[in-house]
Amino acid sequence: MAYNAAAVLCILTGALASLLPEKHRPRALRDLSDVKLGGTITAAAEIIAGVALLASGYTAYVSETASRLVTSSWQHNVDLVPLQVGGLTLTALASYLITPRCLFAEYIAFEGVVRLLAVVGAGEIIPILPFALVQQVESRGRRRLQRWKQGPPVPDLVVEEGSGIIIASCRPKSWTNLTTIVWKDQMYELADAQNGASPRPFIYRLTARPEGKIIRGIHRFSPDECMRETTSV
Repeated sequence: MAYNAAAVLCILTGALASLLPEKHRPRALRDLSDVKLGGTITAAAEIIAGVALLASGYTAYVSETASRLVTSSWQHNVDLVPLQVGGLTLTALASYLITPRCLFAEYIAFEGVVRLLAVVGAGEIIPILPFALVQQVESRGRRRLQRWKQGPPVPDLVVEEGSGIIIASCRPKSWTNLTTIVWKDQMYELADAQNGASPRPFIYRLTARPEGKIIRGIHRFSPDECMRETTSV
């Protein structure tokens, strides 16, 4: 009995975690659940719910449309011919597919198909759209706040030091020890990073890359690159 309860808890927590973006999934949910299984279940549930909503709504919509047609023909003393009755289904279907209820059902079913293909085909857990949009808004707002705290952008300052260079920047770099930085047709690699004073608190000391060393990733440095990155956000 305890095993069944644990299995049910695993499924429920996995389903809940699969709806959220990965970075917003509480660690407790990840530890207690099978997120991939939960993603499969919630995606399938979306498809079933969307199709059921489409089917149930269509029956009621056709009945209402037929009732209006019969009432109109009676009021205008017009006989319904078989062609009119036969064409009712196609007309009702075309108009039904663009109703708000139908569009919502189509969205649910389509999202379920996309999420199911992602989890089954690639093992990727895609959150539902509302939570994904919230994450995008939050991430963009966090980046803007961080840039505001860092102050207005200024071009990087480059100082030559022997065979290497020192770069003082107003924004942090994503460089690692495996990054090859190209500046004035010369190749450098990161020696260390330090904290400096505003407005360029990020200090990077680069040394000349040894000849024959394997290049794993190249970054073509420009002193005004942080200005371009700021305007693109």
